[in-house]
Amino acid sequence: MAFNDLELATEGGLPVVLYEFSLGLTTFYHTSANRDYVLGFNTYTTVPGLDYVGGSQTGDAQDDVTVTLPHNQAVARELLKFIGTREMDIAIFAIHETDVDQEKLLLWAGAVVAPRIRFPSVAFICKSFDHEINRPVLTPTYGPDCQWSQYDENCRLIVSDWELSGTVSAINGLTITTDAIAGQPAEHVRGGRFTTAENLSAWIVSQDATTVLLDRRLPDLAVGQTVTVTPSCRGAFNRCDTVFDNRAQFLGAPHANSLNPFVGEGIDGDK
Repeated sequence: MAFNDLELATEGGLPVVLYEFSLGLTTFYHTSANRDYVLGFNTYTTVPGLDYVGGSQTGDAQDDVTVTLPHNQAVARELLKFIGTREMDIAIFAIHETDVDQEKLLLWAGAVVAPRIRFPSVAFICKSFDHEINRPVLTPTYGPDCQWSQYDENCRLIVSDWELSGTVSAINGLTITTDAIAGQPAEHVRGGRFTTAENLSAWIVSQDATTVLLDRRLPDLAVGQTVTVTPSCRGAFNRCDTVFDNRAQFLGAPHANSLNPFVGEGIDGDK
């Protein structure tokens, strides 16, 4: 029997909602059913209290979705570790337990954009993949700082030429001691990226001779691990020129005053 036939026959349908949280090559399989559910080669582990609101099943533009689950569930703690360090996608499916064909229907798909912790629950705010299509095109603005993203095709710097590698020798909260920055001038990597061997990243808030301060915790970071530190130009002309020798690609007006001559208003592009 097809999914839609069972969907209309609500008396014997027994619908089951399946959730797939994807982090790179790792996928967490869970269900709000009262037992674990095996489908194909995957086992969807039951999570009491797992639920979602929002979404559209009409074929029109999909709405945003909020997925909620108890804060003390292992999956909640595991997913929270990765927020801000890696893009997380989510897909929500429905299946009917009495369907011998095991037809799985996609209800909604998108990306987790933010967590919201409201004891005793954790809510993951999710945007549908449709919202990427409706984003306005990014265009350069008139301002003193460079409008390119460092290491992109317009900047033309090759990131591997500037990466600094080393090992972690100490961890004190968000302060990490690493020889990756040995011999580098003060503040050289401030605003740059700190990346683990598992490709989890955090922004570098500050730096001294031997340590960097990160803006977030990185799950499973441990002493002895190899890390990569990538310095940032911070959009500033003096760093683009003297540190990276890339002034020919600088897109900004570093010597401009505070008035945009094109619109007669204050300039944009502050960083």
